[in-house]
Amino acid sequence: MNVIFEGLPGAGKSTVIAAIQRTTENGQLLVLDEFLNHIPGDPRDIAYFLNNEAEKNERMKGRASGMVLCDRLWQSTLVYNAVACNVQSPDELLSLQKIIYKNKTFEDYIYVYLSLPSSMSLSRHSNTGMDDCIWFNPTFNSRAQYIYEMLYDNLERFSPNVISKIRIQTDQKTEKQVLAEIIGFLESICPDCRGKKL
Repeated sequence: MNVIFEGLPGAGKSTVIAAIQRTTENGQLLVLDEFLNHIPGDPRDIAYFLNNEAEKNERMKGRASGMVLCDRLWQSTLVYNAVACNVQSPDELLSLQKIIYKNKTFEDYIYVYLSLPSSMSLSRHSNTGMDDCIWFNPTFNSRAQYIYEMLYDNLERFSPNVISKIRIQTDQKTEKQVLAEIIGFLESICPDCRGKKL
């Protein structure tokens, strides 16, 4: 079972993934960090992100059993470029996806979108020393939130291999509540996961 976590910076993706790691039996879980080691290319070039996604997809494909938790995949790359291209509608977003990914397909997956207001994303990272990162530009961040919501609402149009999806408003719940909701959701999709300390 491949689970993709997406959302603005500060939404809680890496926190939730780490929490699931702590509650999962050894050998049952593979975690794919946002950026894998030894990916060729320049991080300022989209090719770097596409290579990173391709490697993640290969690792998901090669997983015979257990669960894969992936910190971002193609969705964040599409959101980033949609903001840069001033995409306004689902049709424009779909056109951009076809330009970037052509006929590329990804493994079947479950989509967990951790939704967070742009203002909270910015405030959670105000003291990280990453002010030069484009994600922390208020205009960019606000537009990215808008595109993420648009993508979630239309995900099946963009990705027929999505098995199921869930949106969780992380600013309205405690970390424990978010984790419980995600685990309950995953267990409802994968009954075999129950009782395995997921």
